Amino acid sequence: MGGTAAVTTNEEIRRISTWTVRPSRGGGGVGDGRQQHMTPWDLRMLTFGYIQKGLLFASPPQQQQQQLVSVLRSSLSRALDHYPPLAGRLSTAKHDDGSVSISIDCNDQGAELTHSTAHGVSVSNVFSPLYLPEFIRSFFPLTGAINHDGHSAPLLAVQFTELRDGVFIGCAMNHSVADGTSFWHFLNAWSKISAYPATAIPEPVLDRWFPESIDPGIRLPFTDLSDLITARSLPPPLQETILHFTRESIAKLKSTANQETRTTTTLTISSLQAVLAHLWRAVTRARCLPPDQQTRCIVATGHRSRLSQPLSPLYFGNCMAGVPAVASVGELLVEDGLGRVAWLLNRAVTSRTDAAIRKWLESWVSEPVFMSGGYVGQCDLLIGGSPRFNMYGNDFGWGRPVAVRSGASNKRDGCVNVYEGGVEGSIDLEISLVPGTMSVLMDDMEFMESVIPAGAPSLAL
Repeated sequence: MGGTAAVTTNEEIRRISTWTVRPSRGGGGVGDGRQQHMTPWDLRMLTFGYIQKGLLFASPPQQQQQQLVSVLRSSLSRALDHYPPLAGRLSTAKHDDGSVSISIDCNDQGAELTHSTAHGVSVSNVFSPLYLPEFIRSFFPLTGAINHDGHSAPLLAVQFTELRDGVFIGCAMNHSVADGTSFWHFLNAWSKISAYPATAIPEPVLDRWFPESIDPGIRLPFTDLSDLITARSLPPPLQETILHFTRESIAKLKSTANQETRTTTTLTISSLQAVLAHLWRAVTRARCLPPDQQTRCIVATGHRSRLSQPLSPLYFGNCMAGVPAVASVGELLVEDGLGRVAWLLNRAVTSRTDAAIRKWLESWVSEPVFMSGGYVGQCDLLIGGSPRFNMYGNDFGWGRPVAVRSGASNKRDGCVNVYEGGVEGSIDLEISLVPGTMSVLMDDMEFMESVIPAGAPSLAL
């Protein structure tokens, strides 16, 4: 499983045009004003990178191709009517006490849409390789940007790239403005407006939520946040792959995990927890770490439904945090340990109660800590995304996507993106590892018997 033959392509990306796209109604504003305060969940992301996610489509009907860009511009403008923060910019106010507060200015400066071509690249060049080709990164805008750049950079940028026999829509969204749940709700709304212009879409909840103990307009104890933004470090060379878990393989892992934990009615290992436990153990084996080494699996966990008064699923903003499960290598790799590891993940996620969430928010205001590329240690996994996000339902009017991919933003050794699988009930994991670890992982028969690698014949277009 060490690799596949290289595919020869002309990967040149030509940028044809770039437009600023503003809401069709104009006027901006959220609620009664144009400024939107930011929560601790939002603010802590200022030093992190943009969300970069994209969709691969087979060619739309020939008669539509000349109209695609104009349709996308028009529908994006109308989508921004419902999501005015994405057409704004970040704004910093300096106070006499030396502190600063940061908000979203819904000022209609606009999102960005770029039209590109890569006629030397085919859909199969993107979909089929075992290891994801580096040219995919050029299908995304704002690579290298961090969220603080949203003071001058667009909070949403889209790149539409024509391929030899398909198209790719790559989106970059400021992660201080929205999390993955909000990202996919926006994309679902935009694609629906594009395909069915007369159809109503669910309205997002735009008012930011603060617990009663925290006043909006949080003041940060810094005279200039640029002091926090150090040199933007680059990760080591990485290999990335997509591994596909079928409904059947997931059911088998889940059954094994629940049997090994002697599950009761108060504790049930989920499908995703079983899959992630299987991955955490395998990557730990591949890293050849000593038994006493501590390792973490940090799972980005949504909080909307975990509050005592749950927020709407359509709440637009950040409402999540990384929750760490911690264990020594020896604990992870005991025989028949899948259930034990899945239980650690389950316990970490369920610890995020209403009280724990409120305590974390209050402590952050007292002592702000910002995310960075160093968030992932050399012995860790960082899990983002969810199989519950509606990715394959994004039909812009020319059919469902054939694949989901991400850009270079926030990639580190041990980063894992969880995707809805293309077949109902399946899960895809996009895994980034240093080459040596990846090679060992792909030769791990205990792990690989549960997965289908990208490019396998059974996943062919």
